[in-house]
Amino acid sequence: MPVRSVPPLYPNNNKKALKEKVADVLASSRLYHWIGDLACLSLSSKSQFIRRCQKEPASFRVLEMIYDNQPCGDTPFRTFADWYYLNSPMARAARQRLLGVVNWITTRSEQIIKEKDEIHILSLACGGARDAILALSNKDWRHQVSFLGIDNDNKP
Repeated sequence: MPVRSVPPLYPNNNKKALKEKVADVLASSRLYHWIGDLACLSLSSKSQFIRRCQKEPASFRVLEMIYDNQPCGDTPFRTFADWYYLNSPMARAARQRLLGVVNWITTRSEQIIKEKDEIHILSLACGGARDAILALSNKDWRHQVSFLGIDNDNKP
């Protein structure tokens, strides 16, 4: 099988022109990413949500802000910054996970109620326990459920 030669990128195989073109592309790419990084840094410094994440990264309050999905900026720019981060794939995934957990708790609780007369739930590191509250609050059998939520975060 004969080997084909690859045509040069530039006429006369001008390597100097190729190097200059690559340097231009890299420089514009670095500038583009630098401007993007600067914009993200500026945006994140204005976001109430990001400041809460930096101040209390393991707090359930961060998840509560994601679940509420309400930008809380005091200016239009800060509101936009919060909206941007609250609609990121990570935040949307957290809200979707909440719906999945609520659905699972509801389904499993209904199964247990059919077999037994009461349900006892223990939730460790429960935070605000929004999943259990949403799953159990709208059911007519909620009087048959006891829930104990334990969390180490003692700030109100």
